[in-house]
Amino acid sequence: MPHKTNIELITHIMNFSRAGPLMQIFVITAIYSYAVDIINADFRNWSPNSLINPDVLKACALEIKMEIEQNES
Repeated sequence: MPHKTNIELITHIMNFSRAGPLMQIFVITAIYSYAVDIINADFRNWSPNSLINPDVLKACALEIKMEIEQNES
């Protein structure tokens, strides 16, 4: 089986799960929950040598949270 891109992997999980539509709810809820955790995280002890900038990570989390919340209404 060939390696899937991240988009292909998530698409496969969302569309072809044995759990059906419940998997879509699971994935969206998990992404939302992780975004909220990142938004509320304390990055004061984050390594300045990290490959991931905590401000950029938080910005991604805020964008995800906003997109999911807007889609719910």
